[in-house]
This record gives sequence, C-alpha cells and structure tokens, in this order.
Amino acid sequence: MTKKLDEENLNKLISNFYNDKAAMEDYKKIVDKENKAIKDIMSEYNLLSYDSPNFRATYTVRTKEGMNEELLLELLKKHKLTQCIKVVEQVDMEALERAIYNEELPKDVLKEMDTCRTSTSSVALSVKPLKK
Repeated sequence: MTKKLDEENLNKLISNFYNDKAAMEDYKKIVDKENKAIKDIMSEYNLLSYDSPNFRATYTVRTKEGMNEELLLELLKKHKLTQCIKVVEQVDMEALERAIYNEELPKDVLKEMDTCRTSTSSVALSVKPLKK
C-alpha cells in the first residue's frame, strides 16, 4: 500500500515557511538595529542598568582573552621551550595524491585506503516564489 502525498498540506507548509522566514529576516533586521541603538545610548551615558516601565536593560562589557599562537610559538622557540610545543601528525594530501598519480603506492595499500573513505550528506531546503 503506497502512501498518498498530501499536496494541500505540503503546499500550505511551503507557503507558510516562505512567508515566516521572510518575516523572521525582517524582524531580525529590526531587532539588530534596536539592539545597537540601546547599546549605543547606554554606553554613551555609562548606564550599566536601566529600568523602563516594564523592562530592565543591563549593559555588560565582556572581554575575551586568548593567545596569538603564531607569536607564542615564536617566543617559545626563541627561548628553546619546545617541550611546550605539540607536533600534530597529519596526512600530506598533496604528497599522497602525487604518489597515487605516479603509481608509487602498492595496489594492496590503494585498495585498503578505500576503508578510510568517508562521506557525509546534508539536506538543504530552498523556497522561492514562482515567477509569473
């Protein structure tokens, strides 16, 4: 027994999705603009918190710190602190491709390399109005 496609429901879902997504994008633009305006005003007046009649807005500055790894590597090498440097093994894909192209790998290794193959799939949905 084959299942019958509910075209009416699918048509309605596609239409709703398109309209809702467009509305969401419009609201995102509005919300982003309002967010920036509120932050600008609170920053200008050094307000960390502000109570309106129905809401409390809190302005917080968060500082994220990290390290510039290239500079840090140079510094550690300069001071011969190589015990703090990790060397990560990885396949040189260009060298591997050359070896395959030049038939430098034994056939049994080539065959076994198929077990290393991976594939991923992703599903995308695009909904656009029909041109009339």
